[in-house]
Amino acid sequence: MFEFAAKRILFDFEVILLIAMVVGLALHAMAGSFRRAPAGGIGASFHPIDLLLMLFPLALFLINPVLVFVTSSGGDTQPAAELSVADQLLGGLSQVVYFTFIGIMTVAIMRWVTMRSLTEMLGLNRMSIGWIIIVSACATFLSIALCGILVGNLSTEYLTSIFGELDAQKPVEDLKNAESAPVIALSVLLACFCAPIVEELLFRGYFYGVLKRFSSPLFAALISSGLFAVVHLNLPAFLPLWLFAIILTLSYELTRCIWVPILIHAIFNGVNVLLLFEVTLW
Repeated sequence: MFEFAAKRILFDFEVILLIAMVVGLALHAMAGSFRRAPAGGIGASFHPIDLLLMLFPLALFLINPVLVFVTSSGGDTQPAAELSVADQLLGGLSQVVYFTFIGIMTVAIMRWVTMRSLTEMLGLNRMSIGWIIIVSACATFLSIALCGILVGNLSTEYLTSIFGELDAQKPVEDLKNAESAPVIALSVLLACFCAPIVEELLFRGYFYGVLKRFSSPLFAALISSGLFAVVHLNLPAFLPLWLFAIILTLSYELTRCIWVPILIHAIFNGVNVLLLFEVTLW
């Protein structure tokens, strides 16, 4: 019952954020924000058609909270531990294919419109490797302190007092229940490589950039970060992930280099994986 209520809240948040996005874009349009973009800066190369095109890869993430809510009946589902190793491998491989498909679609759409240069658009050569590592490490430390420890603990304690113990995120449960080295390797690959690259390309590189181009940086950051948090399908993690996504967006805005949020995201997930293994081993 409580799990169903938590899924309903996430579904409601997604609807509210999507409505806010449409209304906000309309208000900015009426206020004259659909003006010619200045040269340079994040979002400068996007066109009105991107408001439609960005929805195609985005929908493959946004459909998940809807499917989870619609198919949920509030009853218990089969735990991942009951799956065979072959089933776990198949599930992991399907997730790799899923992320790869979304990544290819996102890059293809971004590149296709007026044959834009991804190097210039995403700042791929804007920073040296050394500076990317230094900035990302500092931002990751801040993210872990604020999102993982402070806000994360407060959010979990508050929601536990209302709903009781809620299920962890599915990737976390899958990693806990992994019984073979290949399954663990696939889970780590998804958490530390596939998810950071694809999610940052879509949510920061494309979605945030388009929203910023046709609204404002603050509005774009709040909406894109909120939807990023929703699609992770976990109510206790919703607020920490929203804040984490804002930090990722700020890092991208300040550096104008997509490698920075990608590396922050990858290190953040890697630290959580290591902590999960430590808890599991002890």
